[in-house]
Amino acid sequence: FIPRNIDPESIPYQFSQSYDLNEFYPTNIEETGTPYILRDFRGMTVTVYPFSYNPQTEILRVYHHLVLEMNNIGSGLVNTKIRQHNDINGYFENIYHNHFLNYERNRYESVDEHGRMIVICYGSFMNAMEPYVQWKNQKGIRTDIYNVSQIGSNANSIKNFIQSEYDLDDGLTFVQLVGDNAQIPTFSSGGGGSDPQYALLEGTDSYPEIFVGRFSAENVAQVETQVDRTVHYERDIVDGEWLHKGMGIASAQGAGQGDNGEADWEHMDIIRQNLMNFTYTEVDQIYDTNGGNASDVANGLNEGRSIVDYCGHGSNTSWSTTGFSNSHIAALENDYKLPFINSVACVNGNFTSGTCFAEAWMRATNNSTGAPTGAIATYMSTINQSWAPPMRGQDEAIDLLTGSGPYNGEGNQKNTIGGLWYNGSCNMMDVYGSGGDDMFKTWHIFGDASLQVRTDTPEAITIDHLSTILIGMADFEVSTDVEDALVCLSDGDDFFASGYTDESGNVTLDLTNLPDTPQDLTLTISAFNKITSVETVELIPPGGAYLVIESVSVNSGGDDVIEFGETVNLSVTIENVGTEQANNVDMILNIDDQYITLVDDAENLGNIPAGDSQEFSNAFSFDVANSVPNDYAFQFAALMVETYRDSWEGNINLTAYAPVIS
Repeated sequence: FIPRNIDPESIPYQFSQSYDLNEFYPTNIEETGTPYILRDFRGMTVTVYPFSYNPQTEILRVYHHLVLEMNNIGSGLVNTKIRQHNDINGYFENIYHNHFLNYERNRYESVDEHGRMIVICYGSFMNAMEPYVQWKNQKGIRTDIYNVSQIGSNANSIKNFIQSEYDLDDGLTFVQLVGDNAQIPTFSSGGGGSDPQYALLEGTDSYPEIFVGRFSAENVAQVETQVDRTVHYERDIVDGEWLHKGMGIASAQGAGQGDNGEADWEHMDIIRQNLMNFTYTEVDQIYDTNGGNASDVANGLNEGRSIVDYCGHGSNTSWSTTGFSNSHIAALENDYKLPFINSVACVNGNFTSGTCFAEAWMRATNNSTGAPTGAIATYMSTINQSWAPPMRGQDEAIDLLTGSGPYNGEGNQKNTIGGLWYNGSCNMMDVYGSGGDDMFKTWHIFGDASLQVRTDTPEAITIDHLSTILIGMADFEVSTDVEDALVCLSDGDDFFASGYTDESGNVTLDLTNLPDTPQDLTLTISAFNKITSVETVELIPPGGAYLVIESVSVNSGGDDVIEFGETVNLSVTIENVGTEQANNVDMILNIDDQYITLVDDAENLGNIPAGDSQEFSNAFSFDVANSVPNDYAFQFAALMVETYRDSWEGNINLTAYAPVIS
């Protein structure tokens, strides 16, 4: 592959020897790659060539229909993997669904926790990293920090430590390195640094098992600004029209040499269109073809842009298109309006040779206000990148973000830095083989690999839950209007429980690890393009009686699926988590919904002793309208009343289904 520091037009066009042969090229219409391991699964790339050409007879064969049959002919010898169980890391499930054509979700059980993180930190930076570690635990990513001096002073020692943590098989997903190369050494590949090699933990292939990011810093202030920008970005942003504005920068070169034969500016126009079809209302076209310059970049960034994609030539300290450089970054005033930047260019991330372009973006600070400027994360290479392969990786990252790729779409989108950029590179390796491998090993995440990006003005999350938790309760239910929201109960550095909301926006947190003394807990809820919610929930002793809805079940047309036009019987299990018996309890349901009509809305529960659970079969019933939409979520408000004494409230969340006719 031609590196980007060579102009393709300077290379004479030559016909290969294939044109002298009286045979069809390629000879085989399919070929298989070397098996590889992607965390939980062993995979293999299958390439199909639907066209073959004989240059002597000038005949082009076009295959309209192909049948590929794969047979197991014996035990594998290359990158073999023995699965110990069917549980998979929930964070990787969508990755597998997008990456493997034959992945079946229902064959494997996704674990509730999407992954944990370890931070490997230079000793002098440990205190500066505490707010980051605390935030990640508060958000719901279980995070532990280690002083690199306790691990070892070279890359192999660090890799061995990461390997041992991964081999615990308890969900390690992210590694965050803190320090420049002198503090946290990297591997070498192709003449440049190679942090991605820390992610290669199974087999001898180049497909990652975890996501690795780096806060490159030489002093405490450089750590603090990267911690500040990361925590603020995920926790504190509540508005911002700048979040649905982006920027594309591209050279005028590469026609015929780029991925799909695209010139850099053509490639960037396709990215722009995908973003405009997503949440973006503006995407700048700063190209060599229209005279784009450094002022255009600075003006856009100071106004606010949430994403920047670059494709062109580069140096250790600049983009060749526009000439935007480290000195321009230092002059930015985009306080807390920080883009994530994917750069297809040579040596922008060469952090082993002075302060590189990527580091300048992440260390930038407004000297007048003290606020972070520059970028929230960058993906930049330590070596001369080739023309086509990284363009494919950049394309795939945008497809994963916007759901615009052929195998993407709603449910398969990614919105974390690691999920976007590493999986874009996985597609690059699928398509370009060893040429993609070389690019991945030297393409670095500068910033937090677990960071959830923002692409639109955030909206508030509708949230419902009990205001108190009684000591001894088994679980805690949280209802929202968002699927895949991360919900976490914590207290300072202590991580108690977390989980992701289901398709109906609900999650049940396991309270096994809660303390047994009263205190204030922090409930944190975060989701893609939403305002992060941070609330206080009291943990109190269960004095007196205290009734909660432990579980519900339905009988609807002979099964447990609620469908249009049915009459549904609802059973409830009520638990008294208090210290006294609840006497002569009545339970009443209420709902105001055009599709749901209560038939039997009341039930006498009698007496429920302290610590007891009682099931009340077919206690309530309701009718579902024939016109109910498919996948319709609805909620009953429940009131439990003890004669002349206490009352307790709760909610019952259910979903109705109907045919979809297209």
